[in-house]
Amino acid sequence: MMKLTGKIILKPFATGSKSDHDAVYLETATGDYLLQQKEDNPFECSNLESFAGKNVTVEGELTDYLFIANGVTEVE
Repeated sequence: MMKLTGKIILKPFATGSKSDHDAVYLETATGDYLLQQKEDNPFECSNLESFAGKNVTVEGELTDYLFIANGVTEVE
């Protein structure tokens, strides 16, 4: 388990493929990570989308470019 702090942004994922959609990312100083909640549908992260444009701390597991979130906390 690890914590990352950054800003939630929406941007295209898998452009030009069948998986093409706007996805939720965590933008950090070390790079952008595709963000999903553990039990979420990868194409619909409606709970995470509500944090778009906000600075947050996310706790979870990082695998390559994907961060699976267990919890999201807004920071000021």
